[in-house]
Amino acid sequence: MFGFLKKYMIIMTVTNFNNYVVNNFLRRFFNHCDISRIFISGEKELLKCINHFEPSPIFVVGLPRSGTTLLYQLLVNSYNFSYFSVFNTFFPSSPLTAYKFQRKMFKGANNFGYSNYYGKIESRSLITNLLAPAEGHQIFANWFPECDHHEYTKKFNTSRKQSIHRTVAGYEEISGLPFLNKNPRNSLRVLPLADAFPKALFIVVDREPVFIAQSLYIARLKSMEESNKIHINWWGTRPSDYYNFIHLDPLRQSAFQTISILNKLNENIRQINNVVHRVNYRKLCEDPKKVFNELIGVLHNAGVTLVKKDNIAIPMFRCNDVVKIKKCKFDFLEKELNDNLDG
Repeated sequence: MFGFLKKYMIIMTVTNFNNYVVNNFLRRFFNHCDISRIFISGEKELLKCINHFEPSPIFVVGLPRSGTTLLYQLLVNSYNFSYFSVFNTFFPSSPLTAYKFQRKMFKGANNFGYSNYYGKIESRSLITNLLAPAEGHQIFANWFPECDHHEYTKKFNTSRKQSIHRTVAGYEEISGLPFLNKNPRNSLRVLPLADAFPKALFIVVDREPVFIAQSLYIARLKSMEESNKIHINWWGTRPSDYYNFIHLDPLRQSAFQTISILNKLNENIRQINNVVHRVNYRKLCEDPKKVFNELIGVLHNAGVTLVKKDNIAIPMFRCNDVVKIKKCKFDFLEKELNDNLDG
């Protein structure tokens, strides 16, 4: 069965089928074969075997449209990490078993390129797409149950804390590699993550707020165009007070989304004792080698053992901090941010 699946995926890669269609097919395929049930039973036994050690996960956080995906790609293309892959998200109740199966079934991809679509890393190879790092929303829902927003500030209860701790420790134990994740929603979950992982490192990606807000506005317009709607309730990460803004037009929504998340992220970062390193998006684009080497130095100093990939090359990146909307709208965003951002 799995030999057929592997051949099927190779054929789909050669014929350049749509990744979204293929992923939906694979989800149905695994459900039909009842693989999920088998993996779930294996997950319980696997978690029992995980050694009790303190993992040092690396969390890349920042607002949506701030450059977190670019940094994530730079890290996974340059060094070996363990992470939630697209394949793992097919099995949100048994990610560790899926990861162990993945490592036996597929040879790890060495390079994922720098193509992405609104945070989703893309490749022409469908196998590479399946092995690519994912934000892992489906998996994080085990510990942050999806409700009407993505904000969590309370500590985990004992059961959830043990579950997330063992899962991340399992990724590091199975692979012998540090665990890495990028998920903008975790910008609103810093406190419980820091409590669960005292040795976690937080990499905060900073971008000029007005350009984040502009990009969020453009994303809303594109979503409205693609769905043929004249209004959408929301787009992207939802702070707990987002319901105060859903009745507003896309421009105002984008401004207050940026203000709310950024104020909360900075406040929560100030409250934790973990290692925190901030990366500036513009500087990353202008001098990627210098900024990246500074980050790697921070990871080394924190005791993270990094395994460098062969023949890595750090490319130059185009900075998108340019005005792309009407001046009056850009000025509005700038004024709202200046008036309402803390500090």
